[in-house]
Amino acid sequence: MAKLLRNEVLTEAEVEDLCGRATEILQREGNVKDVPAPCTVIGDIHGQWHDFIEILKIGGPPPDTNFVFMGDFVDRGYHSVECVSLVLAFKVRSPASSAPAPNRPSPARPGR
Repeated sequence: MAKLLRNEVLTEAEVEDLCGRATEILQREGNVKDVPAPCTVIGDIHGQWHDFIEILKIGGPPPDTNFVFMGDFVDRGYHSVECVSLVLAFKVRSPASSAPAPNRPSPARPGR
């Protein structure tokens, strides 16, 4: 996380490791996540790294501030990988203080 906050690019191996660690945490959690109040809800980051960092400067990073990230982390901006990586890094570092959530329903699984 420190590397991202210094505006340094993660290597492909670091991103893969981060995704793996976040996946393990997210798979253990239920579909509905309790986030302690007060919390800050952030939606539609869309790869806008500088806006994302400004929000963190104002509100403070997890675990000092509880967050719900409402999806749309990527596209439109030039820093999609960095934005989603930071959201996942927050989840890995402070699982109880951050909750990434998709803002679109997942497609139905066959047979359900």
